[in-house]
Amino acid sequence: MTPAIPAAAAGPARPRPAATALLPDTTLDELAAAIAAGATVAGLGESTRFAHETFTVRDQLFRRLAGQHRFRALALQDHAAVAAMLDRYITTGEGTASSALDNAFRPWRTAEMATALEWIREFNTGNPHDPIRIFAVKPAQPQPADYDAVLGLNDTEAGICQSEA
Repeated sequence: MTPAIPAAAAGPARPRPAATALLPDTTLDELAAAIAAGATVAGLGESTRFAHETFTVRDQLFRRLAGQHRFRALALQDHAAVAAMLDRYITTGEGTASSALDNAFRPWRTAEMATALEWIREFNTGNPHDPIRIFAVKPAQPQPADYDAVLGLNDTEAGICQSEA
């Protein structure tokens, strides 16, 4: 069973105060412009999950890419059914952002993500003929041979360590 969204995220999401911005607007504008320059696809990832600061910067960049550079798709690492639920919320307003996240991958079930979905929904309301859409991408799926290679590497390293002892 999927855990519920924390109570703090259960009601309508509230925008974060501007004073909590991690980077100055000019820096974010320049970074978004550099990312968008000549690109049709931009990848914004993270090296860790659940980091408030990482999500905040990524969200601020996404808003600029959508609003200033006409990027109109958000690919999330999740199941297609989850992406369809999120897309339904942002395109129709059906339900709430929090309820749309009920079955999402755990790192997406945050107050920050609910706020991001509400922003996208508002953006789409103002841009009905040019909406942002959400779709799913599968995470990397290792094959059995990949595990064998890792285990073989570990065995080799273990042998080296034992011979040096």
